[in-house]
Amino acid sequence: MVRAGGLAPSVGTPHPCQFVVQPGGFEIWIGSPCGPPEDPRQRLMLISAGAAAHNICVAVRALGRDAEACLLPRSEEPCLVTAVGIGAPWPPSPDNELEYAALTGQSRPSAAESPLAHNPLPETLERAAAAEGGFLRILAAPEAQPLEQLILQALRDGDDSGGEVGRTMIWDPDGPVLYAVRDAVAVDHRPALAVLSSWGDNRKAWIRTGMALQHVLLTATACGLAAWFLSPSIELTAQQWLWYATAGGVGWPQLVLRLGSTPS
Repeated sequence: MVRAGGLAPSVGTPHPCQFVVQPGGFEIWIGSPCGPPEDPRQRLMLISAGAAAHNICVAVRALGRDAEACLLPRSEEPCLVTAVGIGAPWPPSPDNELEYAALTGQSRPSAAESPLAHNPLPETLERAAAAEGGFLRILAAPEAQPLEQLILQALRDGDDSGGEVGRTMIWDPDGPVLYAVRDAVAVDHRPALAVLSSWGDNRKAWIRTGMALQHVLLTATACGLAAWFLSPSIELTAQQWLWYATAGGVGWPQLVLRLGSTPS
């Protein structure tokens, strides 16, 4: 189960989490109450911790036990971000079994072979986010176009300069892999853009965002899709656009995802 937590993606920073086994469950800690210069509010760090918490819950439930994540359980311990409790025997749901298969690499279907192939994809991914308290919105082509152009320009600028900004992160259960933009774009010329939002903009909301992110990533894997999430520099530029574009909308935009064909 600790290994499952370690398989979670690290959003923007080296994996920040430490896992402590306790009687009746697991604790997830971060190393410092202060964020690094590139993440001073620890937003990305806590999103990563939330993704790890979701993976541990998936693994516990796959073994036939209930699991519950308690966020920021002790106010006097700011580095303790989540405690995952192991509950009573509880049969895993079909959705949980699909998530666990995606997490452990037992199932890598194509989009056509996926057990979820006959489900409407946007609704399937939106439900995955909502189950963890997040809000996923897959953008229609007219509203996605200006954001896609902004992202591609930022990627090209970074690629020309040789910096990490010219890369996107492709999540894979075997570990995140960095692809240069020319490789990533070649995978799918028309990826869907999705915005993952939270219902608040605070530490608990960021952990919830990470749990929703990982539920979406595992569901996308079960659907035979790959998911790209953006490097922090591009994320910042994209967020500026999102705050403008979603003024008066629902929630706080936290992450931009690109969903497309699985890399071969």
